[in-house]
Amino acid sequence: MGLLDDLQKKHDVSAVSAPVNSVPLSKAEVTAVPEPQQPVNQQEPELVDVSMHTHARLCHVNICMWEGRKKDKRATQNYAHQVDADARKIGVDKYLLSDNPHLKRIKSIKSDARDYLNRVSKPWLDRGPRIIPATSLLDARQALEAFKAEYYTEVQNLLDGYSDAVDMAEQKAQSSFSGLGKLFSRDDYPSLGSLREKFSFKLAFIPLPKPEDDSDFRLQVGEEMKEYLKQSYKDYYHDQNQEMMVRVYSDVRTRLTETKSKLDYGDKQTPTGFHNTLIDRTLEVVQMLKHFSFGDDPNLELCRSALEERLQRMTVEALRDSSRLRSELIEAINKVLNVLPQ
Repeated sequence: MGLLDDLQKKHDVSAVSAPVNSVPLSKAEVTAVPEPQQPVNQQEPELVDVSMHTHARLCHVNICMWEGRKKDKRATQNYAHQVDADARKIGVDKYLLSDNPHLKRIKSIKSDARDYLNRVSKPWLDRGPRIIPATSLLDARQALEAFKAEYYTEVQNLLDGYSDAVDMAEQKAQSSFSGLGKLFSRDDYPSLGSLREKFSFKLAFIPLPKPEDDSDFRLQVGEEMKEYLKQSYKDYYHDQNQEMMVRVYSDVRTRLTETKSKLDYGDKQTPTGFHNTLIDRTLEVVQMLKHFSFGDDPNLELCRSALEERLQRMTVEALRDSSRLRSELIEAINKVLNVLPQ
């Protein structure tokens, strides 16, 4: 049994959620934050290189869409002449369906899906797939599938009303100053069949190869080159794992530090940036820390779990009304920051 096998028993398959019977903390109910155990030695925690092929997956998301925007070369040239500018350094873009609610919603879904994926995963390659721990894989798949379903629903709504939307754009161009005016051209609008092909939402979960598995090295090369390729991949795997954990710790530290700064104000002071999402976003990174903690650091987990429990039972209203609750939450945050690897 290796380290990851032991750790896997501690994790649920789904993402961590608040207890069913949890209730918001009143001003009189505050769970004490346990003091972290003193480490045996004071050496900086080492990032553990683990075999994640059975405990994580690569998630590949590719979202394509028609932006409804087109550069008008003639208008660009005319404007450049008017202002004595180089036409290669400026541009006049036409927004062909700027008022269409379905196109706006498609853009929002694309942005929201990307934002969600960035919050629950970490980069594995410079571009492309991102890594998601097994403990949050089920929730991530369900959320991304929901984004995908809504995306295609809105695409179909756009296609169903596309012809009428183009007619409306032409009417606005001819009869008011709210459209494209003389810049309108039906040639700018793709055919319905061509438009349909411009939208896609591809989602795939890909297993990580084993760094010690030589079955991926099928090239007809000599043994010396094969060993070089295997060692090269092991080194890359190790480096990527370390870089991923550095990003995790950095993201957690940044979010906790921002949260702490927003909580640190007196009773007679007006809070700034104290939004209703403060607790949710802070809890999100605290839970992410558990999902990505492949190393076994009892001090970190002790402080992390105490902070998670406190956040799950906290409300923004209670924090606004009580300087004592804010101070105790800041103390819990500091205990995580103090044991978080650099």
